[in-house]
Amino acid sequence: MAGDNIKPLAGKRIVVTRAPEQAEPLGKLLAMLGAEVVFLPTVTFSEPADSDLLDQAVERLDEFDWVLFTSANAAHFFGERCRRAGRMPPVVHDRDRYGLTQRVPGYPSIAAVGPATSEAAVAAGFVVDYEATEFRGLALAAELGPRLTAKRILLPRSNRASNELPAALAEAGAIVVDVVAYETRRPEAIDASVIASIRRCEVDAITVMSPSAFHNLADEVGLDELRGIANRVALAAVGPVTAEAMTAAGLHVAIVASESTAIGLGLAVARHFGAHFTSELRPI
Repeated sequence: MAGDNIKPLAGKRIVVTRAPEQAEPLGKLLAMLGAEVVFLPTVTFSEPADSDLLDQAVERLDEFDWVLFTSANAAHFFGERCRRAGRMPPVVHDRDRYGLTQRVPGYPSIAAVGPATSEAAVAAGFVVDYEATEFRGLALAAELGPRLTAKRILLPRSNRASNELPAALAEAGAIVVDVVAYETRRPEAIDASVIASIRRCEVDAITVMSPSAFHNLADEVGLDELRGIANRVALAAVGPVTAEAMTAAGLHVAIVASESTAIGLGLAVARHFGAHFTSELRPI
């Protein structure tokens, strides 16, 4: 039905657990699709408390062959650090008449995981040379493969990132420098009234954008209680990495976005609740 396609989330209460500074695109989309949006930030991001290794890497940027961004936050925070140090590309990249990127000699190539990370890298002032076709860091190691052999790779990431990607890069023959570009933290306070609503199953879905957001939510609600809630409230993961963290903890994940972006997650939620919904209406 036409009405279902326009407002497939009418009457639904959807929780958004993303950090406040990043929650707006998903919140706006869900509201446009008819949902009552409830914001419950379970993560916050900041510059690293100890930035010595990061600053050293930025100063030696021309010694690296690749910089790999595995999240939009990594691109944003690393870009800010480079800008302050005067280490961004000295001229604007452009394309030649064949459509190939014109690069500054000696500046490392840039790779990113998925479109959201690529967009963040471009917004930060970088040109993305390679975008992984899968929305996970390990895809970069697998897809770039032989191009990484004996290459110096800079990996600016969160303080809570796993060791899987550096290990995979090293196995591919890369020389990896893994630095903390930003810290993922639990907010000082999480809205107790929203937690109470979740415990009473007074919401219809909870959107989760990262494993860290999930773990902090589970700590607040209680993992055992959250397992039971997941049988009555739809848990929605932004992509496979987040979904795997949730299922590994014994939770049922009802929704996994096929495109690991805020827009992709919002549309996946709409398709879950709206039997007649199509994703032809793609808001900006």
